[in-house]
Amino acid sequence: MFFVQTDNAIETLRRLDVALSKPQIAQVESRAINKTLLKSRTVARREVKNVYNISQKNLGGIDIKRSSPVTVLGMLVASRKPIPLDAFAPKQEMGSGSRRITKKGALKVINYKRAKKDHTAGVSIEVFKGKPEVIPFAFMIPGGAIRVFARGAYKTGTQYGFVQRFKRENSNGNDTPIKPLITVSQFGFILNDKVLGNIAADAKKQYPVEFERQVVYMLSTI
Repeated sequence: MFFVQTDNAIETLRRLDVALSKPQIAQVESRAINKTLLKSRTVARREVKNVYNISQKNLGGIDIKRSSPVTVLGMLVASRKPIPLDAFAPKQEMGSGSRRITKKGALKVINYKRAKKDHTAGVSIEVFKGKPEVIPFAFMIPGGAIRVFARGAYKTGTQYGFVQRFKRENSNGNDTPIKPLITVSQFGFILNDKVLGNIAADAKKQYPVEFERQVVYMLSTI
């Protein structure tokens, strides 16, 4: 979390030799906050993409809550809903072929003419750019939902997360339960130290400029 202080607003008005009423100042501050937040939203999505291997379509939850002259408070907000692993370029290598989920969300299956003897078990993903990792117990299902699955289930409580299942529960039929795997939320993206630091630095630089611009605009309408 970070805050952009607006306390220097009166000093800016003095420097410009401007006298505005309290309602006018509140309106100027609110407009400046909203303009700054719009820029911060763009910066936030860009900075997230610089750190994480995520497509733009998965960043719609990074948005703004607008300020008003009554509240004079605006916020950059982000969805706390976990993102499925299929958003991070998953690929499963098998002896007979490979499966991967494309950026457009389609499952692409390739069958090898010759079976490969050496292959890594599980599904490889790339959450952080340039840092692929393998989840050895994960898999994808051709013809099924386009997700990355694992045998087991999520349990509530920070000490649990995903709990693997190592034994078959049903003697006949499907080997359930299997669950799609999920990871960090867009809110979690924003809390990355590098991402948050760059957003805060830009906002603190942008607000004084925008405030002065809005003062000049206000004066032109009086």
